[in-house]
Amino acid sequence: LFAVYGPAKLPPEITAALSEAFQAALAMPDVKDKLEQAGFMPYGSTPAEVERLTRSQYESFKALSQKVKLSAD
Repeated sequence: LFAVYGPAKLPPEITAALSEAFQAALAMPDVKDKLEQAGFMPYGSTPAEVERLTRSQYESFKALSQKVKLSAD
């Protein structure tokens, strides 16, 4: 998974503009080819989808770290 994140409270219009720009870049054959050559499987998603996936992964890793009693010490 590779995603692009911005700072907290980024205005929605900037989030939308960045999302559109990345979607356009991923639609370019040369960009897609370079990413595939580097071992990525490029596909675009929406900011809402990235947020949902990030929250889901956070909860999964949180539960796992609590189960194995992982700490930052």
